[in-house]
Amino acid sequence: MKRAVYTRFDTDLGRCGIVWKQRERGDSVVVGFQLSEASDHLAAARIERKWKAARAEEIPAAIRDVIGRVKCHFSGDTQDFCDIALEFGGVGDRELLNEWAVNKGDSGIREYWEEKNQVSIDGKPTHIVERNT
Repeated sequence: MKRAVYTRFDTDLGRCGIVWKQRERGDSVVVGFQLSEASDHLAAARIERKWKAARAEEIPAAIRDVIGRVKCHFSGDTQDFCDIALEFGGVGDRELLNEWAVNKGDSGIREYWEEKNQVSIDGKPTHIVERNT
């Protein structure tokens, strides 16, 4: 896996940061997220120190999608982030979740969404089925 990189972006709740790595197989995995700080300089310094990350020159499509969804979420449009690849400090690629998804198949995952993901943990509608049809 390559070195972590980051970008900062504006939301309704302030300027946030997202940190990711490019995996050997080419996809991106989110390794960190930061809410607004007192200044961009402080935020960048904290990200660079905590994740040993460099400022990104290019933002992959998957990360641009996450950023767009975060902006919507922070503006009041509840989003589902369950499909985002995350790295939890050495836990790995979440192989069990990947295996579960493969075994379920597309129709099984849709069934799961219909049964379990219509409402977020805070009681707001997720619109997950409509967004993924």
